[in-house]
Amino acid sequence: MGTIEQRLFSAIRLITALMLIFTVVLVFGEVILRYVLNRSLGWAEELLRYLLIWMTFLGSYLAIKGNEHLSIGLFFQWLPRKWQPPIDVVANGLLLLFLGIFTVLSFQYTFKFFSDESTTLEIPMGAIYAILPIGGVLMFYQLLMNRLHRGR
Repeated sequence: MGTIEQRLFSAIRLITALMLIFTVVLVFGEVILRYVLNRSLGWAEELLRYLLIWMTFLGSYLAIKGNEHLSIGLFFQWLPRKWQPPIDVVANGLLLLFLGIFTVLSFQYTFKFFSDESTTLEIPMGAIYAILPIGGVLMFYQLLMNRLHRGR
């Protein structure tokens, strides 16, 4: 299972990096077009918005996988050592509960609006909203795996 997880992690990291590079190039190009040539790409703003949403959810998974997400580390330092493990379990349990609810609701939302089209790009909104359940599943799974590995 480890090799599948590593390949998935590497693929998502590569996809996210490529999205970021494309975003930077598109923003730079849009600025040049708008302020130098007085022209604009009508679809650029919408595409950039969707890329940002996708990068946010994929990046959140990458942060959880790398154990680099925001934590309450400063708060933990103030607690007695014996209280830290149970509070960590509760915090992770609450996050898993949130991600579980979020994932279920995001599946419903994605299917409800799947056939709607975006304004400018005219692509199915389901393609945009799909990152919600995908990201939810990825983050839930990774947080659970992190928790199980810490519990050993």
